[in-house]
Amino acid sequence: MTGIEIKIILADPILRLLVAVPEYIFLAIIIIICKRYHLVLINIRELNEIRRINDYER
Repeated sequence: MTGIEIKIILADPILRLLVAVPEYIFLAIIIIICKRYHLVLINIRELNEIRRINDYER
């Protein structure tokens, strides 16, 4: 996408960081949206309750 060969990117530490910046920005925006609107992708408490119930039934 950038027109730079992967060998060049892997050889230069600064380019390695710069190539990942758009992904980091996207993930940060997703996190901000989830926090602002109280969205939960994985509810850890609910998963723990399911495990407790499954362990109790055994």
